Amino acid sequence: MVQGDITRDIDVHARLAPPGDARRMLLASTAALVLGQVVVIALHETSHAVAGLLLGLTPTQFTSQVRFSPEPTPGQHAVTALTGPAFSLLSGLLVVALARLRPPGWWRLWLAWAGFLSAQEGIGYLVIAPLVSSGDTGAGLAALSAPGWVAWAIGAVGVVLMVLLVRRFAAVAVTWARDLYELRAMIVWPWLVGTAVAVLLELAFLARTAGTQDGDVVAILLGSASLAVFSPLAMVFWQRARARQDPTTLPTQPAPPVPVVAWVLFLVLVLVKLLVVTRGVTW
Repeated sequence: MVQGDITRDIDVHARLAPPGDARRMLLASTAALVLGQVVVIALHETSHAVAGLLLGLTPTQFTSQVRFSPEPTPGQHAVTALTGPAFSLLSGLLVVALARLRPPGWWRLWLAWAGFLSAQEGIGYLVIAPLVSSGDTGAGLAALSAPGWVAWAIGAVGVVLMVLLVRRFAAVAVTWARDLYELRAMIVWPWLVGTAVAVLLELAFLARTAGTQDGDVVAILLGSASLAVFSPLAMVFWQRARARQDPTTLPTQPAPPVPVVAWVLFLVLVLVKLLVVTRGVTW
């Protein structure tokens, strides 16, 4: 037992992959994260717009917010606000499950990132429910005139779900990384780069979006900065996840290259958001 533990620890901490492969992982994972962020946020806002449309409202969708005409009733406001976190959480968990089907190449990595980012967006709104009244969950509860303890209870549930999400992400990450160097290149450095990119993009989008209230600006920037926070937290659980890993899932190859179409898609989506969606798209 002791000898097995020692051997396992040596294998985990040793550099099993060439140094260049860690840089290759960094590029692949960062690209998957930033493209995942752009897609996940767009789908989240679209869910708000669809909910309003189904309620008979006219939605105007921006990059990180949706405005409705006529002014929603409290009940309509609650439904449209809470739809976003619910959609992100449920769709994210579904994609995380689908990612286990292991589609080949880089798109499998992107699918995993997109699923976890979406789930985190939903969970994040639960966590901040008692703290940020302008967030989706806080705004929805305020529209329902819910007592304060409800928001704190939802926040507690969000914390529990986030811990579970972090542990699950650690279990997925170790199926991609052959050693600790590749693991850091997959989940720590991409988080730093991806978060910086997300915040800079949101600042650019907000600068072109007229009429955004100060409270909404704070909530949007907080959401962008914390969307991938589950990633570095996974380092707390990686050793346990590696110890429980099925030997047949141990990676043997370097990270897949990023397809050119992924970079093109990212640039197109950013330009569409920057030049079109920031002005508002009315459904």
